[in-house]
Amino acid sequence: MTKGKKRYVWFDWAVKHMLRNKANFGILEGFIEAITGEKMHITSLDESEGNQERQSEKFNRVDVKAINDRGEKVVIEVQTIREMDFIERMLFGAASSVKEQVDLGHPYDDIHKVYTISVIYFGLGDGSDYLYRGQALLRGVHTDEPLTISRKKENVLIQRRSEDIFPVYYLVRVGKFDYKEMAKAPLEQWMNYLKTGEISEHDDAPGLPEARQKLMYEAMSAPEQRHYWDYLQNVRIEQEAITDTREEGIAQGIAQGIAQGIAQGIAQGRAQRDVEVVRGMRAEGLKDELIARILQLPLEDVENIPR
Repeated sequence: MTKGKKRYVWFDWAVKHMLRNKANFGILEGFIEAITGEKMHITSLDESEGNQERQSEKFNRVDVKAINDRGEKVVIEVQTIREMDFIERMLFGAASSVKEQVDLGHPYDDIHKVYTISVIYFGLGDGSDYLYRGQALLRGVHTDEPLTISRKKENVLIQRRSEDIFPVYYLVRVGKFDYKEMAKAPLEQWMNYLKTGEISEHDDAPGLPEARQKLMYEAMSAPEQRHYWDYLQNVRIEQEAITDTREEGIAQGIAQGIAQGIAQGIAQGRAQRDVEVVRGMRAEGLKDELIARILQLPLEDVENIPR
């Protein structure tokens, strides 16, 4: 980071450790509005039972209870994913949120709509956009008309379409976004922050002025700063885990270590993993400076890795 610039914690960290405070809900509301295009008023952030079943989910997933401008109650899942099975996790997370509403005693016709927002920082495959939206829709095979479902509730006829019921999935591909020095649209300003970890003094998208005041690294206590750097180390470990060649690097390093010494073999395996991780992140459009910060490697080491 350029000397003199303020440092802000990564969104991954903030959403799990700082934005749970009700006083900071405005930041998360601004992010959700930028992604979905809908204004949301957060009523609570929950750590659901399903969220606690696996350590990885407990670290990455936050359940948000909110009300939109139409007065509808919604459940929003915000999760930052660095795993190969991310599509399955999106499905699992949305299904868990629906199931937990029933488990809490809600009748089926009172289940709230679920929005899943997933932010990813790794290679994905084909597709050049940085924001994707998907939803299951029931439409006529021959007529293409949407199915309208009618039912009575408290003697009032209610009509709903499948899009009023089924979960909506948003996928944010940080690496596919091209940095814009003077971003004007709220979504672009938020994407700049997600990609660089920086917030411009000119950014005025909903939530970002608050984030500029409340998410400063220097404002955290010493224990919080240590916890934050431990988190960055965990990010590095998770990033390594999603690259197949990384496992091959470990195996090759250990095999060579049998002949040359276990310590040397492990070191070679780790070095090979770093090379593959850096190349993969570059392929997704991340700059060397950002890669070095995420992986906690010296910038010169990253720059010396051949492209």
